[in-house]
Amino acid sequence: GPGPDAAVRDQESFEVALSDVRNHLSAEVLRVVRAVEPILARHLRITNRLDAMSAPHLAALVADVRAQLRELIRPGFIAEAGVARLGDLDRYLRAVEMRLDKAPAALARDAESLRTVDAAEARYADLLHGLRPRQRGSADVVAIGWMIEELRVSLFAQTLGTAYPVSLQRISRAIDEAAGRANGGQ
Repeated sequence: GPGPDAAVRDQESFEVALSDVRNHLSAEVLRVVRAVEPILARHLRITNRLDAMSAPHLAALVADVRAQLRELIRPGFIAEAGVARLGDLDRYLRAVEMRLDKAPAALARDAESLRTVDAAEARYADLLHGLRPRQRGSADVVAIGWMIEELRVSLFAQTLGTAYPVSLQRISRAIDEAAGRANGGQ
């Protein structure tokens, strides 16, 4: 029968086109659900692990991971991140699990890595603070937030690999460029 793009001139071709759209939509929805399920399961496992990590010397680590999770998995996160980024989200959560596996035995190293992340996040917060709301949503500014997630992977779970080369210097450069564009009235 005619696909969704064919001209729909009568009731029968309308029904056919509608069923094509429905089938495509349900396949797409199923694909998203399948991608989201393991992310939510991993998120729950991590949350349960954090609840069990009550030792005072782990407090900074636990607080950082909780803050990271609040940013990654919040209401509307699928629409906000986009379906194409669900694989990255899963990798970020796998990186968190690896960090929790390693950290208790290597807290000094974890703390040092966290200082690097904190430096990137502080610079990013300053950038966002200096931008108008419309500018905060621009692709280059949003991309910096994802760069910081990649930085976390590179520091806490190197073996997972990052989507592209990332460092505090690269993030700082991207922040300077975004600030320059914003101030240039772009």
